[in-house]
This record gives sequence, structure tokens and C-alpha cells, in this order.
Amino acid sequence: MVVAGGIMDFLNPDSDTSQAPNSEQKTTTTNPTPEEVLSPEEAIKKKAEENLSYKKRLRDVQITTNDGQYSVKVILNADSNLSANLTKQSVRKDVSSVFYGLFKEDAGVEYAVVTTYYPTVDAYGNKNEAIIYQARLVASEAKKINWSQDKTQVEASILPDLWETELDKLDQL
Repeated sequence: MVVAGGIMDFLNPDSDTSQAPNSEQKTTTTNPTPEEVLSPEEAIKKKAEENLSYKKRLRDVQITTNDGQYSVKVILNADSNLSANLTKQSVRKDVSSVFYGLFKEDAGVEYAVVTTYYPTVDAYGNKNEAIIYQARLVASEAKKINWSQDKTQVEASILPDLWETELDKLDQL
């Protein structure tokens, strides 16, 4: 150790190794600025988006409030995948990811509806988009989930069995 220090002193003669390291380190804490503090609505929007694998699929988050409880409508865009089956899996995974973000921690969400749009082309070549999947989850069901389980287990197996599918046109892809 002494040799290494001596070598370092030899290589860098301007360094002063005779000083002991500063034992009085100052730590400062900063309070969040008003821009860093999120409103409940902004926090809910962030939770809806944070687990999506492709953030560009999030189209909109609409929040309404009633006596401190929030109703959330999340609108997603689906895109084509290598196969129709992979597209279906991707849509369901996105829906599950949104519900996971909204309900894992109690943010006052009473219920959430996730609607997924998909680009379509009619027989005349006109491009449009249609709703292909819509699911709803209520807080009373979400509160029953053991959220301490593995996230993948919750998203892949538990949530899909709990949400109510209001519209499913995935087999028409």
C-alpha cells in the first residue's frame, strides 16, 4: 500500500498525500420543487404509463374524480406484430401492465377501463382505426390481489382472470 502511494506520488508530484481524507462530509437534502411534486392526477397518469414496454402505445389517459376516488380511462394504440397471435399477446400484456401500474399501490383509483385501438384498412384501401379490445378492472377486485407476488405472475396469470372484458375483437386480426 505504501509502495503504491509512493509510486503514485512519484508519477504525480503535485499530489499531496499528507492530508487525511476529509472526515466532515457535508450532506445536503433538497426539498422537491413544485415542478417535481405531482398532483394525484399526474401521479395516476405516470402509473398508467410506467409499466408499458413501449411508451409510444399510450395514446391518452382520461381521469375523472368523484369524492376523492378516480375513474381512469386509458387509451392505447396496438401495432402489428409478426403474427396475429403475437399481436393479441402484446395487447393483453399492455392492458395488464396498465392495470398493474394503476392498482398495485392504492392511488384512489375506483375503476379503470383500458381501450385499445388498432389500424385497419377497408376493402377500398382506406385507412382507419377501430377499437379491438376493451377491459375494465374495479378496485374491489384489485384489492384482493397479493401484490407481493412476482410481477410477471401477477401480470400474466392473475390480472387477466380478474378484469372484465367489455369488447374483444382480437380474433378478427
